[in-house]
Amino acid sequence: MPQFDALTEIDSQFAIPSEVPLPVVHAIHAVEEDNSALIDEAMARLIEEANQLGLPRPFLSDIQQCSRTGGWSKFARALQTLDFLGADGRFFLLAPYTTSRKAKTETVLSAIYGSRLNLGEIPAILPILLDLFGVVHEKVPQIVPIMAHAGAGWFAGESGEAFIVPNGWAGLPEGDGPVLNNMSEQLNRVKVAFEAISRIFDETSASLLLSVYTPQSRLMTTLNAEYSFHEGGHASGIGLNHKFAAGVLNSTFYGAVEEWRSDGVAFETARRALPLETVGTLIASNIITRFGIDAHRSGALHLDTDVNSALLMFHSLIESGMLRVHPNKRLGFVDATFPGLARATEMMSASAISLTRRELQLPDPHAIWTLYPSVISVPQSVRQLFQQTVIDPCLGLYRELR
Repeated sequence: MPQFDALTEIDSQFAIPSEVPLPVVHAIHAVEEDNSALIDEAMARLIEEANQLGLPRPFLSDIQQCSRTGGWSKFARALQTLDFLGADGRFFLLAPYTTSRKAKTETVLSAIYGSRLNLGEIPAILPILLDLFGVVHEKVPQIVPIMAHAGAGWFAGESGEAFIVPNGWAGLPEGDGPVLNNMSEQLNRVKVAFEAISRIFDETSASLLLSVYTPQSRLMTTLNAEYSFHEGGHASGIGLNHKFAAGVLNSTFYGAVEEWRSDGVAFETARRALPLETVGTLIASNIITRFGIDAHRSGALHLDTDVNSALLMFHSLIESGMLRVHPNKRLGFVDATFPGLARATEMMSASAISLTRRELQLPDPHAIWTLYPSVISVPQSVRQLFQQTVIDPCLGLYRELR
């Protein structure tokens, strides 16, 4: 079975610098201290040494001005146009960032220093969504894969965000900007996910799933493609940003259905864009994230959207008849191949597409409060099975996952 040890050798094209420049260290420290005077002083030094650091001086000046005034519109515009990137892909971001865990929303001044990665082209998603639904109300966000070298606030250490979304940033209320796929944090989480998947699935299924993450360059490419299709799923239907603006994803259940719906649409979009074998690798990556990471967040089923989204996927796979439970409570796929994974999620995709089409017929976004409960209900027996087969085998494996 693949082991994460095989991923510890970082390909030269993804190498991270051994040292973070001292001006960046000072800026990160100032954000950690939440000291406005120190932040202003650190930004002045970053601006002064921008050329040597490979960072865009005008954008750093905008950050300094925004932090002084509390208005983040210039920061937001630079995100939208990718003007925050230096010539070699280096960047430094500093702004308030909002995230939600354990049913609580919190805004924290955050900073991240990193580099953009080149992981290849993603097939055009919008034409496929238009073919499926006839209309798409939101832009399909651009996924920008990055390696983070240092961070503060929501991007620091074990609290780091693996998926930095545009609607989290101050000044981007409509979420119109790129999604930063933080591969540094993804790699940290996958280390634990390897062990979790090995505990949850039988050897054949676990080997199939984990093979998509070896070598590390394949891991990054697969993750980036998977998230690109997933974000396309969010853009379909009413649209994620419209839902946020309407305040309709106000519970763990509604948020979980949105994640499940996006996954299902993403899988079908991938089927129409890629060879079936490749589609299976993206689904395997999603299953690793849902079952190996999301299912074990500390908010648990009563508080966390991601845990509930993993439950909904589990329910769909059980309903398909393509996921079985062995007497020892290990899970196994009936057809443990990548095309088999693509087939195992066909029912889920069909249900997600049907739900999306019904969304488009709603007179008002708030009507999803009646639509979602009427189309998705997980029996208590399946909830108990999810606890026994996915959550319980991994108890004690994780530190707190937000």
